Amino acid sequence: MTKFKWLNDAWYVAMYSDALKAGDIVPRVMLNQGIALYRKADGVVVALEDRCPHRNAPLSLGKVCGDDRIACAYHGLEFDETGKCVFNPHGEGRIPAAARVRAYPVEEKYGMIWVWMGDLGNIAPTPVIDFLEPGTGYVHSKPNVIKMNTPWELIIDNLVDLSHVSFLHDGVLGSRDMIGAKNELVQTGNTIVVSRIMPNVSPPEYADLLYHGDQKPVDKWHTVTWMPPTIILLDIGLTDRGAERSQGTGVYAAHLITPETEESSYYHFLAVRWNLVQRSPEEHERIEKRLAEARVHAFANQDDPMMRAQYEVMKRYGGELKPVMLDIDVGVARWRRIIEKLATAQQNDAAAMA
Repeated sequence: MTKFKWLNDAWYVAMYSDALKAGDIVPRVMLNQGIALYRKADGVVVALEDRCPHRNAPLSLGKVCGDDRIACAYHGLEFDETGKCVFNPHGEGRIPAAARVRAYPVEEKYGMIWVWMGDLGNIAPTPVIDFLEPGTGYVHSKPNVIKMNTPWELIIDNLVDLSHVSFLHDGVLGSRDMIGAKNELVQTGNTIVVSRIMPNVSPPEYADLLYHGDQKPVDKWHTVTWMPPTIILLDIGLTDRGAERSQGTGVYAAHLITPETEESSYYHFLAVRWNLVQRSPEEHERIEKRLAEARVHAFANQDDPMMRAQYEVMKRYGGELKPVMLDIDVGVARWRRIIEKLATAQQNDAAAMA
């Protein structure tokens, strides 16, 4: 495991936009910080520290009242979108200067609510994910989120190195023909791309559903892009043997990991398909349903139990285990090296400002 918890100076996905209705308050724990999210009358999302400074009651147990305030359910103090207490119903109504909570910057993008968890003086632009931009014409899958009792670092490891699909997801996302592929790495700035090229292989179920559905051998590829700290973008495609990639089909997928605590994470994922094979509406609906089932099964029923089991072994040895590195670990080693560098810079900046 890395020697730090996570990077604070980053945008993280709190939830999907359509899950936050006007008038509701939704609690989230992100990076061990409790956050209460609500939507104002004009549609703008507010994220406040989920703690009334009076007696530490969660603000998420309260309600949204007039002027887009949150009213604490315990003693009725009201807080505006800046986190300042603006109403005290008790006594003379005096409001202590310390009666305020942290307000987090929020942006909605790609149908998701992103929260800046770090220093307000270091706010960066929200991440750009090209295939999710409006007007691409891609066919979008149904977004999903899984709560995983798994440290976020292990999830990144799992996604950066897809050699495991031939074993853990054999027959669904991987096949034995794909075992011999090499992990090729390219680094640009702090972003890495890990590619696996697999010519003339048997397509696993997921790939076969995307294409001809005849189990005939194909040329296949997996390209994984990691963007610090927790964004994974997948390009998974296949084409006829010897054909150009553009003649095939595939999926671009975004896997967006939000650490909840040191031992748990939110795993948001959504995908788009390109160059769809023509089918009837009924067949298309059936295939989309099965693709969604396969994704959730692989992530929730195969990846998550394996990573939880890994973590239990690691805890049992008290962090003293040093992993044996293989050729397939080039991406894992590189992303961890980069994140350590970024974490050290963050810690040095924090120390200089202290």
